[in-house]
Amino acid sequence: CDFGFSKDVLKCKEYLSKTYCGSRAYVSPEILLGLPYDAKKADVWAIGVILYIFVTGVMPFKEDKNNQLILKQHQKLQLHWPNENEREQSARNLILHIFTYDWQKRPNIQQVSSHAWFTMSQTSEIISIPIKRSNRTAIKRKSRSS
Repeated sequence: CDFGFSKDVLKCKEYLSKTYCGSRAYVSPEILLGLPYDAKKADVWAIGVILYIFVTGVMPFKEDKNNQLILKQHQKLQLHWPNENEREQSARNLILHIFTYDWQKRPNIQQVSSHAWFTMSQTSEIISIPIKRSNRTAIKRKSRSS
């Protein structure tokens, strides 16, 4: 998180950022297109990626060095949904709403947090998350005392 950047964004309600940053698998279409963007709506997109991983256990979009290939994935939205119980159907509806390609039509964080998936009773069925092992390995930091 870049707190200096977020401080600037909070100063202005209509602020459009021109700072292009983030992991390609998490960034919104407008960032990949290199357009000025609403940072809050771009963060909502990233939250959608995280929620999708939480529900399915896999990434929604394959990371690629070619932005156009990722944008095609964003436009097609060919997502895998393992189960169809009530709670996961609600999560699916929320995630699909978050993945609205046009940032001006994408929900804001208040709309996301008031969605039925977040307000369902805690006694509802617990989501089962299939965990897939990553092929990535951890990188160990070198000691600074060298």
